[in-house]
Amino acid sequence: MQRSLVCLFGLCMGVASANPSPFTLTWSAQESGSALCLADGTPLASGRKVRLGYFDISPQEIQSHFTQPAFLAAHFHMLAEAEIGSFESQTFVGFPELSTSGVRFPQAVSSFASSIVFTPSTESTEMDGKRCYVWAMDAATAETSVQHGIFSHSSWVLNLNTFGTGQWDLSQVAATNPDDVLLGSRGPQISAEVGGTVLRMTNISQESLDQADDDQDGAIFLLETAFAMDPTTRDSQKLPQIALRNAKPCLEFERLSGGQIAADGSYIANGLRYIVETSQNLQDWLPYDTSGAAVLTTVPGSSPDTEAVSIQLQPASETADLHFARVRIERIP
Repeated sequence: MQRSLVCLFGLCMGVASANPSPFTLTWSAQESGSALCLADGTPLASGRKVRLGYFDISPQEIQSHFTQPAFLAAHFHMLAEAEIGSFESQTFVGFPELSTSGVRFPQAVSSFASSIVFTPSTESTEMDGKRCYVWAMDAATAETSVQHGIFSHSSWVLNLNTFGTGQWDLSQVAATNPDDVLLGSRGPQISAEVGGTVLRMTNISQESLDQADDDQDGAIFLLETAFAMDPTTRDSQKLPQIALRNAKPCLEFERLSGGQIAADGSYIANGLRYIVETSQNLQDWLPYDTSGAAVLTTVPGSSPDTEAVSIQLQPASETADLHFARVRIERIP
């Protein structure tokens, strides 16, 4: 579906004074390349909330707490709210041309436009000069959201001592601009409903985060956490490995310390379960008992709260019939 969304406004001409005229800001996702989608490219559903506001923390703090929407919500000051599919006081130019003031327009998939009027003489000066952000979520509140995106162009700074009108559109946010905030990603779009590139939100559910491999070293975040790796550095050499100790094969790795052995022989620490398994054919895996002193040895790890583990795979009392070993990690709900 081809569509063109146009924001119409007039300029209020005059000379700035001590009491400038009201300033009307239109904030939107209506230009090519600004439609909002979920992480998999599905258009954000009509009626979902999009917020405009500013944070009382730095862009660096926003990024470091991106996976904690509730924390961000406590530091967010909302200036306006809009709904996907709503074009308040705007005009959708299509066939036929329709006025969409105060109504939703379902054909405008994953887009919106809304206006906010600032009256400098009465508005709080607290917001003057603040860097503004558009915050989109897949739920009604930050606490219930599992996908969200935070976007800001470098020029989105409130100046209440201006007059006339202006427009901020999500199409302005670019990954190539180091001063822009793109906590999400740009296309390519996989939905046939919206053409061109889009802005995707990020899935911040624990399962999705655990499967992420931001440093591209082949180890997902869950494994990086379990084996005391650095998720920002390619250090896959720290994954479990087989080594010979006293002519016997041992499975060696680092794990979180301070845990306990469960009834099934697995090791539990900080909400993670470590299960050592062995196999003869890489298809059938069986738990391996690591509770015996002759089997398991530990020493302090390379960083605080970790320990280096060496598990003897073939104790003297066993026959040499173990061919493969692995450590399976589970997150305990």
